[in-house]
Amino acid sequence: MVVELRAGATALRLTCDERNWCRASLGTPSGSGQELGADDKNVLVSRLRAALAGNIGPTIGQIDGLDVSWVTTLSEMHSTLYAADVDGDLELFFQDATGRLTARIGLSSLIRAQWMQQLDAIGTKRS
Repeated sequence: MVVELRAGATALRLTCDERNWCRASLGTPSGSGQELGADDKNVLVSRLRAALAGNIGPTIGQIDGLDVSWVTTLSEMHSTLYAADVDGDLELFFQDATGRLTARIGLSSLIRAQWMQQLDAIGTKRS
């Protein structure tokens, strides 16, 4: 199962197999992309949903001058996802295993609602 969570020209792609292992990657319409890592579908979906719903937890630091909260760290590629509330919108920050910022995606409340609907469709149950 593949789910593409689109925000402008960028998409967060989740590719889940029959064992509920989900690979995450960032892509653009041109097809270029970045592998982020993988995690159990239940873990990944529930953490993403929580962030999208505004439950981003305590501030753990700053990125680009914004207070950020940890969302998840993925296995394999060891990318980490952070979130920041910016006047009601959500900014997602992606860091690679070395701590280098590799991507930033801004999500309006409308896009957040669309992503949550898509995540609801894949659910957090076993396939």
